Amino acid sequence: MEGSLIKKAKSIFEHSGEFDEDDEVTFTFPNEDNNQLFYSKFILSRCSPVFKAMFKHDFKEKKDKNVIIEDIKVADFKTFFKWCDPMLSEHLTAENVLQMVEIAEKYQIEAMIQQCRKIMHHDIVDKTFQQAKSDRYFATYHIDDIVKDRVLQKRDRVLQKRDRVLQKRDRVLREKRAHYVLGCEEFVHNEFDRNVTDCG
Repeated sequence: MEGSLIKKAKSIFEHSGEFDEDDEVTFTFPNEDNNQLFYSKFILSRCSPVFKAMFKHDFKEKKDKNVIIEDIKVADFKTFFKWCDPMLSEHLTAENVLQMVEIAEKYQIEAMIQQCRKIMHHDIVDKTFQQAKSDRYFATYHIDDIVKDRVLQKRDRVLQKRDRVLQKRDRVLREKRAHYVLGCEEFVHNEFDRNVTDCG
């Protein structure tokens, strides 16, 4: 039974004559080969104050029983009709919420706006936040690697500086040792010359 109702509801959107003549309204989409959908003015008026005013007062749409839609796709309006239809009451999803919130705001459908906000908060914002946390988690590890590399580079520079200091110290010690040795040899040589002179 439920399956047949869904099938019937789908045909309502695409074929004229499923509603009472006075209740039916046509939606024409000139940007999509003038495709048409058919729906109930009563259901739309119940859902939206914009549609209610459109069909109640002396607007062109009321006279022509035709609404021109140039900024919304046929497929999105089908989803919108499914949401409005009490026999279907199709739930909105994260996949279609951005398209539906556009329709909801355009036609001031408060109940749909609230549903869209919840979906955008829980299914989009939260997921984005979780993804951001995950990205930050991996970025932290990446940053840790960078810090570790910098610490190792600094350690290497310190070790190289220490080696240079040690090399300089060894060079100074060698020079001092050489001066000491030369000094001792000069002293011995001078003493030898003096002794020779004294003997003479």
